[in-house]
Amino acid sequence: MAKNSHNFILVALALLPVAAFGTIMLLLFGQEQQKSVETLLEQTAASTVSAIQHSITNDISVLQALANDHALSRGDYADFDDAARRVLETRPAWLRIVLSDRQRHIVNTSVSFGSPMPLVMDVASSEAVYTTRKPAVSGVLVQPDRLPEPVYVVRVPVVSQARVNHTLTAFIRAFNLHDVLLKQGIPQGGRIGIIDQTRRFVARTNSPDPHDRDIGGRPSASILNSIENSVKGLTRRTTMDGEDIYIVNADVPVVGWTALVAVPPEMIESPVRTSLYAAAGGGVAALLMTLTLAGWTMRATTRRQEAESELKTLQAEKALEQRFADVADHFPGAIFRRVRHSDGRIELPYVSHMIMPDDTAEGVPATIEHLMEMVVPLDRQRWFDAMAASEHSLSPLNFEGAFQDSSGGTHWLRASANVRRSGDGSTIWDGVLLDITELKAAESRQQHSQGLLQLVLDHLPVGVFILDANGQILSANPAADRIWAVTSEIGIWREAVYRGWWAETGEPVQPRDWPGVRAALYGTTMLNQAVSIECFDGSRKVILVSGIPLRGSEGADCGAVAVIEDVTVEKRNEQALQDSERMLRLAQKTANAGAFEWNIQKNRSQWSADFAHLLGKAEDVIPSFDAWVSAVHPEDRENASQSVREVAQGKRDALTMQYRIIHPHLGLRWLEGTGQLIRDGQGRPLRLVGFSMDITERKRAEQALQASRDEAQDARRAAERADLAKSKFLAAASHDLRQPVQSLFFLLGVLRGQVNGAHGARALGHAEEALNALKGLLDGLLDMSKLDAGLVSPKVSTVQLRPLLEQIEAEARPLAETKNLTLSADIGVDCALQTDAALLARIIRNLVENAIRYTQTGTVSIRCRRSGDAIKIAVVDTGIGIPNDCIEDIFTEFVQIGNVERDRRQGLGLGLAIVRRLAHLLNHPVEVHSVVGTGSEFAITVPLTATQPMALKLQMLEPVPSANSTGGLALVIDDDPMVLLALETLLEEWGWRVIAAPGLQTAVDRMDEEDTSPRLVLSDYRLEGDLTGINVILALRERFSKPFTSVLLTGDTAAECRDVAAQHGITVMHKPVTPAALQSVLSGVETLSGNVVPA
Repeated sequence: MAKNSHNFILVALALLPVAAFGTIMLLLFGQEQQKSVETLLEQTAASTVSAIQHSITNDISVLQALANDHALSRGDYADFDDAARRVLETRPAWLRIVLSDRQRHIVNTSVSFGSPMPLVMDVASSEAVYTTRKPAVSGVLVQPDRLPEPVYVVRVPVVSQARVNHTLTAFIRAFNLHDVLLKQGIPQGGRIGIIDQTRRFVARTNSPDPHDRDIGGRPSASILNSIENSVKGLTRRTTMDGEDIYIVNADVPVVGWTALVAVPPEMIESPVRTSLYAAAGGGVAALLMTLTLAGWTMRATTRRQEAESELKTLQAEKALEQRFADVADHFPGAIFRRVRHSDGRIELPYVSHMIMPDDTAEGVPATIEHLMEMVVPLDRQRWFDAMAASEHSLSPLNFEGAFQDSSGGTHWLRASANVRRSGDGSTIWDGVLLDITELKAAESRQQHSQGLLQLVLDHLPVGVFILDANGQILSANPAADRIWAVTSEIGIWREAVYRGWWAETGEPVQPRDWPGVRAALYGTTMLNQAVSIECFDGSRKVILVSGIPLRGSEGADCGAVAVIEDVTVEKRNEQALQDSERMLRLAQKTANAGAFEWNIQKNRSQWSADFAHLLGKAEDVIPSFDAWVSAVHPEDRENASQSVREVAQGKRDALTMQYRIIHPHLGLRWLEGTGQLIRDGQGRPLRLVGFSMDITERKRAEQALQASRDEAQDARRAAERADLAKSKFLAAASHDLRQPVQSLFFLLGVLRGQVNGAHGARALGHAEEALNALKGLLDGLLDMSKLDAGLVSPKVSTVQLRPLLEQIEAEARPLAETKNLTLSADIGVDCALQTDAALLARIIRNLVENAIRYTQTGTVSIRCRRSGDAIKIAVVDTGIGIPNDCIEDIFTEFVQIGNVERDRRQGLGLGLAIVRRLAHLLNHPVEVHSVVGTGSEFAITVPLTATQPMALKLQMLEPVPSANSTGGLALVIDDDPMVLLALETLLEEWGWRVIAAPGLQTAVDRMDEEDTSPRLVLSDYRLEGDLTGINVILALRERFSKPFTSVLLTGDTAAECRDVAAQHGITVMHKPVTPAALQSVLSGVETLSGNVVPA
């Protein structure tokens, strides 16, 4: 009994702590509830800080991007005003954007551009930006007289050439943060507030509207004391209204603000009271339970004590075994033991079930081979080598390889094991196998991403530098190496490494002022800064440098990226453009001109000072369309205004007009306006740009010119009459001068058969030489006169090259043979030319004759070779050659190299002069290459034609009896009696029976007396009246049924005669015709119809 009482007391004493413990746990639970509320408030405060930082950081980034707008670098504040207003449209929380210097605003989106600007507000915040060169955020501004609602200000520096010349400011509605606070998960009954660095409310969740009077006010002294003393955690404070609240505060580090989260006391104290009540009731209940259970416990204690001793050891072992099995079964891999016995046997005493092959008994491999079969063959030897190395040095095993499961799938496994040597000499490895397949796949993906990123960087056309937070260069892409001419991966702090000068000022770029370094050190974004650099190879370039800070996930700066672009060519072009603009301004000033621009959509105009001067306007007059109209002469005002309006309405894109103005000092002036319409992306009229110039003097000159035009017209008519007279003279001279010479030729031909004896033959030969010289002089002079008078007009057509050159070769061969020279034509493949056949033939004949004349021995050859879309025809000789300083002289009339005595047997010096004029007329360039003592080459380039030439019809002339034949009837027609007599006598001397007539009718009458048809008709071209020899021949062909040979003798070299004769198969011979040339035609030689036979 005493023992039971003793046990009862022991049980009661044992259970009393349980009751006490339960009571304490209830109290602690209440405290934990209070702590959880405090944690919730702290999380809400941290979330609020993050949201505020994100909002303001975003505002700063947008403002920094705007600060790098190109309009600012150009100083074009009007365009920047447009850009700022476009940004404002995308930021509804922003009230206005202001660009200012230290004194006053330059651009203010709340007023029209060009209006008077106010002074700078919040000077202290502005000066801080100039000093620190970092963005700044002000406290709340409540100024009802100047601002429609409370705002806060975000201000960033505008950096140009490493100087802060302006600040760019955004006025942001404070009520914008009201929505940000509401999104932070406010506890029921709680509220959030933001206090600025001056300890005034910026925003509150319980603000009813933007005009809450408490915005800009201070919190209570109790709350301020908590903030000033940096009291952290949950504290109880009193508001200005005497309300008790619990608050948690947190700093907003970016701007120096403080976030407050407040809840009513009930939210904190209610859980504690509930816990106290529960603890008291629980203590009473625990005491009653203690008394009830004490008796039962005493009876069971003795039996339990006996059993516990027996089971203790077994339970401990079983628990240990169970824990190991549980660990092995849930281990993310496999646990193994490998043993290599001293006798060389290898076994696996244990391998967890996760990687066992299907054929193992009870999940335990019989031999090591079962595990080896899982290693893929390529990695098996590496596994053996790793094991051997670990055993030899007793160092830990680390191996990664591919394993294949029973289904054929491949997995990457990592084996890690510690190795030890047992007392019996066995080596034991205890380790794990981890499946790293996903890790290997992730590494592969990462390598692919890195490779792709590197590939992009390698192929970017701009240079990219990656810098760490200290401004140290971590890497550079190939484009950066090319721009700098091999970049060293060292910090940019050493001035001697990267040498640069600001393009605008020429001042050296200091190490800390490089945009990439500023972005890394200060978080400043700088875009498209122009820098002149000296590359590592000594070359100079101009680059655009941009620096952008890199921020981590928590918003902290962790480095920067610098981008460089080589704009050397662009800058050179820009400088050229600036020079052109400067020259344009100078030209405008010189030409008394001025430029204007009218923004049609905004109805805003700009004038140059010169334009205002043209109109007689003061320079301070505001440019406008109406101001221009007021200066226009009343009589021209309507037309001028209408022309401009049509362009402004998009009816036409160009403006050209002349109008008068009334200048206040110069009176009536004439202006000429020229403009071009520029449209926007939708095709709507955007701007009209142009210039006007004073043309008063030109107008006066035009009037004077008009007065002289009548005189010029009279002079022109006189010149035309003179040209007509000259043409008539040349036509007459061509005919009349050739006629007596022609008579002399035919008469000398008659005398050739009558003169006997050497003395007479020698005298006749001299006479023929003199007459040939006279003929050459006459032909040359008449040809030169026609070319100089412009009376020769080429008739370009498609011409076959081969027949043309073969004919020229045949004509010149007898002359070459008289000098024992070899004449050849290397024509090659036939082709079609675009030229005038007769004029080209004249050029080549002159070149061939000239080559034969100045070549004593050797060869003269005609060669053809293709040169692009043309054929180069060259006449090459082995003659005396031409000195280089005389090549130009040989194309001058009557100039002959090496013929000081003027030996007429060497020509008259007109052939090459005619060649040059004809080549110029045909636009066929002539080239000369010559070596004295070796020979010369004259080449003419003739264009090929794209069309197929018409095949020349070969018409055989009827065989004509030779000079010794008799019985042939020849009809000779010429209106010059002397030529008619001479030709009649010559043909009779050659054995022809001749009927001579001065015209067609006489010829017909005399032929009617004959009972046969003529075999030959020789006719002059120009006969009495308007009759021509072609008309006569065609009429005779109709009269006589039998064909006859037709030869036209003419002193007219006009193309019309030649072309018409060729159409009808009539051979043309130009007077004066030598007896030998005529005899060659009449000797029965077959020639091409329509051919022009040289005299």
